[in-house]
Amino acid sequence: MSRYYAYVRVSTTKQQDGTSIAAQKKLINEYAKTNKLRIIETYEEIQSAANTHRTQFQKLITNLESGRADGLILHTIDRGARNLKDWASIGELADKGVDIRFVQENLDFNARGSRLSADIQAVIAADYIRNLRFETLKGITCRLEQGLYPFKAPLGYIDTGSGRVKEIDPVLAPYIREGFKLYSSGECSLKELANHMYAEGLRNSTGRKASPVSWSRILRNPFYYGVIHVRGKIYPGMHEQIIREGLYKKVQGVLDSRIAKKAQSHQSLFRNYAYCKECESRLLAECQKGFTYYRCHTRSHTTAVREDRLEAALQKYLVERPVHQSIRSKIVKDILSLGEKQAYLNSQKAMLSSFHTKKENLYKMYTDGIMLKNEVAQKKIGLDQQACELKRRIEQAQTKLNDLHSKEVTIGQYLQGGGGLDLSLSIKRTIFRYCSLRCIITGSISDKDHHNMQFGVGE
Repeated sequence: MSRYYAYVRVSTTKQQDGTSIAAQKKLINEYAKTNKLRIIETYEEIQSAANTHRTQFQKLITNLESGRADGLILHTIDRGARNLKDWASIGELADKGVDIRFVQENLDFNARGSRLSADIQAVIAADYIRNLRFETLKGITCRLEQGLYPFKAPLGYIDTGSGRVKEIDPVLAPYIREGFKLYSSGECSLKELANHMYAEGLRNSTGRKASPVSWSRILRNPFYYGVIHVRGKIYPGMHEQIIREGLYKKVQGVLDSRIAKKAQSHQSLFRNYAYCKECESRLLAECQKGFTYYRCHTRSHTTAVREDRLEAALQKYLVERPVHQSIRSKIVKDILSLGEKQAYLNSQKAMLSSFHTKKENLYKMYTDGIMLKNEVAQKKIGLDQQACELKRRIEQAQTKLNDLHSKEVTIGQYLQGGGGLDLSLSIKRTIFRYCSLRCIITGSISDKDHHNMQFGVGE
C-alpha cells in the first residue's frame, strides 16, 4: 500500500464552517480509507495560505522531495496554497511523480484537463487573497481618514468595538500621564521609569510589568495627544487625548537628546543638586563602604559630604524654613494626582449605583410584557457580572487612594523637616526639582559640621 502525507490548514482557530482542522482530517481519512491509501503522517498548520513561509508546509515539501512518501492528500486546492509560489511547488512535485490528490475536487492531477482546471482554481484562490488584501487596506485607510484607529488600543485606552472611537481607560490613563510627566523631567531613564510605574501599580494588557522597550514605544506614540501615525502618514484622531501636545514634544526632546541618564547600579539622591562653593562645580556621587559621598573633583579642593548627613542637614533647614504651602500643594497634586484618582473612584461608585436602577427597569419591562422572563434573567446575570467587576475596581481604587493619602502626609512631613525619610528616591528628587533645591557645600564635612552646608529652596 502506497504511503501518503495529509496536510490540513486553517487561517485561524475560529474557522468553524466545515473547514476546521478536525473536519478536514475526518474527510481526508474517509477518502484514504475508501481509496485504500495509507496515511503515514498528518501535517497541521494554523496560518494563512497566502504566507509563503509556512513552517509545516515547507517541511512537507522537503520530505516529499526526498521521497519519504509517495503522495499527498489535501482537502481542497485552497487548503494547500493561496499563492502561486507554493502552488508551483505542488506542481513540481507532481511532475516528479508524487501523487497529488484533493478530496473535495476529486481531480486526477496527472490528466491534462484536470491539471488545467486545478491551475485555474489556484489562480482564482491567489486572486481572491490579493483582492481581500486590497479591500482590507482600503478599509483601514478609510477608518484612519475618519480619525478612527482600526488596530488594538494602545495601553491607556479601551477598545469599544469595530468602527468606534477608542475610549480612555480610567484605570491606566493616569499612569500613562504620570509616566510622560516623570520622563519629561529628564531625571530618570527608561528602566527607572518602568520600575517606578510598576511599583505604582501599572500593569500591561497581560498583567505584567511594562518593560523599558514598551515605555519607549509609549513615549514615542503620538496617539496619546490625539494624532494617529501609521506608515509615515499622520491622521487627526477622534479619540480623547491623555496628554497635551506640549508635553509630548518635551518628552521627544528628552528622548532625542538623551537627556535622561542611563540606569545606574547605584542611584544618588542629590545628583545635580549639590555644588562646591569654591568652584561652583557639581559634586559627583561615589559609593564607598556602603555610603554615598558627594565630592568635588577639582584639584586642591577637599569638598565632600556624605549623603545621609546632607539629607539630615536639609531636614534641619526645612524645620526652620518650611517649603511654602503653594509649592507643597503643587508637589502633592502633580506627584500623587489625588484629584484624578478621587474623580475616578466617584465615577465608579456612581456607575455601580446606576446598576440598581437598571435592575428595577428590567423588572418593570418584564411586568409590562416588553421582555420575556429568560431575557430578563440573562440581562440580570450580565449586570451582576459587571457590578462584581465594578466592586473589585472600587476596592482597588479605594485602597490606592488610602495609600496616596498616607503618602501625602509623609510628603508634608518631609517638606517641613519632620520625617518622611522612607519616601522613594524618585519622589524625593521630584520634590527637589519643584523646590529648585540647591545645596552649597564648603570643606570636608564631619558629622556635626553642618554649618558648612547652605541650602536654597524656591518660594
